[in-house]
Amino acid sequence: MLSRISVRGASSAAASATASAPTKQTHTTPSGLIVSSDERNGAVSHLVLAFRAGTRYELPSQKGLVHHIRNFVGRDTNNYLGVPLLWSTAGTGATIRAFATRDLYGVTLSVPRAEVNVALSVLGHVAAQPSFKPWELVENQETLIADLASRSAFDFLNDDVHRAAFRNGGLSNGLFAPKKLVGTYSQAELQGFAASRLVSGEAALFGINVAHDVLANYGENHAPLNSGKGQPTKASPFVGGESRRWSSGKLAHVLLVGEGATISDVKGLAAQNVLLATLAHNTLKYGGKSGNGILAKAVANEGAGISAYQAAYADSGIAGVYLTVDGAAAGSAVRSIAKALKNFTAGDIEGAKALATSRVAFGVENGADFVIDKAAYLLGAKGECIMIAISQTTKADIEAAAKKLSKKFALASYGDIDHVPYVDEL
Repeated sequence: MLSRISVRGASSAAASATASAPTKQTHTTPSGLIVSSDERNGAVSHLVLAFRAGTRYELPSQKGLVHHIRNFVGRDTNNYLGVPLLWSTAGTGATIRAFATRDLYGVTLSVPRAEVNVALSVLGHVAAQPSFKPWELVENQETLIADLASRSAFDFLNDDVHRAAFRNGGLSNGLFAPKKLVGTYSQAELQGFAASRLVSGEAALFGINVAHDVLANYGENHAPLNSGKGQPTKASPFVGGESRRWSSGKLAHVLLVGEGATISDVKGLAAQNVLLATLAHNTLKYGGKSGNGILAKAVANEGAGISAYQAAYADSGIAGVYLTVDGAAAGSAVRSIAKALKNFTAGDIEGAKALATSRVAFGVENGADFVIDKAAYLLGAKGECIMIAISQTTKADIEAAAKKLSKKFALASYGDIDHVPYVDEL
């Protein structure tokens, strides 16, 4: 069913992998597809095919459309039935995952490197050639409803803080479809969006532990990508604002953010990473313990959990902290954090630089997630190494990032929020 492109070439590449040095290569094909590889000579290949087709590209009348497309991965494509595609994936020992951010939509595959060619064939079809058959659109509603029902407090906050920070800009569009719009998009509407965004000029193909010539051969000669270039999206600048969502429970969940670095501003991102390491030393995404950062000390008496938070996009970004605290203590905790951010001065930054570097390095080692970050950089950045930039970060850089972050806030709160101050009170 699916072509094993250059199978002998892949086998020889795998056989000689241990003898070759790690290499990184990137080039752009004549069709505009960016092809990049990070050959580490590992046994498992991690692949991603991503497009500039995230939720920011939805029109005002298309809220949640990308969520529908993301959940269609694994169903029929224009050329193959969904079940045989998934059988081919399972037969290679691969795992497949669809994802969507505000900038990107795409699919990742992790597979034993000896099967990378079959995996590439599957990847191209499931990511770039969805058919959106009418009866499958009906079936797709069940997965959308399940996604909405399983949202965590952080999922609500993440969408809400973007809505507050970017107001009516494209970056305010949520990652989840509004419940009232589930199943409302037609085959023609979904096909129209796919035809305009899932094209070679908006795409990046990246692989870890795969020979670059294998990716290049597939991208240039076999990838089922429609040629073309999508329309650029409007800029979505940070504005600042607030969103409040009451829910049952004793905890208040708060995201307090300010303007952050863009994904192409490597120097700014480096300073931001060091700043966040200074503010929140803990490494847990949903901080159970606050660690020993500056903000942890600021709320030591409230028993709050604090995690650093950042989201960088092609033309904008936000950064700040995620706070979980007893609702009765939320007022003093949020005010203490805002005050600490506004009065920030950098002390000894070497430890924070080391922590920021280790966090980046840990992310690079987690290949299944790193491929998504790499695709975002390929489609929105200049390629400068952030680890080098972190090592060159100065106190002045960090204080400038803190000043930018604290100049104007966006706040989202969820749970027992009666005592959470309003953003204009900070």
